[in-house]
Amino acid sequence: MDFFGNEDESAIFVKAMKFILFIRENLDFIRSKESMNEIIDLHRNWYKSLEERGIVCDGNGLEPDGLLIYEEGDQIKMGKLRDRIQGIGGYYIIDVKNEEMAIQIAKECPTYAMGDIIELRPIL
Repeated sequence: MDFFGNEDESAIFVKAMKFILFIRENLDFIRSKESMNEIIDLHRNWYKSLEERGIVCDGNGLEPDGLLIYEEGDQIKMGKLRDRIQGIGGYYIIDVKNEEMAIQIAKECPTYAMGDIIELRPIL
């Protein structure tokens, strides 16, 4: 059986579902330059691994500061991010056979020990 669950490894596999993995982290936590470089290297290596397996479609880190744009009454307003404790530090978009496979990929995140959390959501 191959990585995607195909019985016949020579069969042509058509992936069926895309998921986004949000990397949630505390955006107010100040990390040392060495720690940030380690995190970046871990994610670059993970991305390469996913790319080699033909799973990843896209992925990037995100700047910690961003804006919320929302409607209040009859006006469109802007404000700073409200939830910085579980802010989004980056994302991966993966293309896999099903949710079970996406969960297995999410479990591989290399930065859980550094406090990161993965939010997994299917893309419509």
